[in-house]
Amino acid sequence: MFDILDWDTFLKLKLLEDDIRPHYEKIMGFSGERISTKGYVDLKMRFGIGRLTHVIDVRYLVIEAKTSYNVLFAGFNSVKVQEGGVN
Repeated sequence: MFDILDWDTFLKLKLLEDDIRPHYEKIMGFSGERISTKGYVDLKMRFGIGRLTHVIDVRYLVIEAKTSYNVLFAGFNSVKVQEGGVN
């Protein structure tokens, strides 16, 4: 299971396309449609505040689709990402 990152958000985060590793399988959308993937990228994510901060590697599958959410976390709540932070 992957966390999902849409292409527009990938670009807003100013990530490098060269960092994407191949993943050629399509995934199933919420309404049953097949969604193309660009590959996956591993990003360091910081969770917590102050001394309780943890940095972990998170693998995101980068998709080519318009979604209501910019990032979907497997097993967690979905969040919207804005430049400079997560809401």
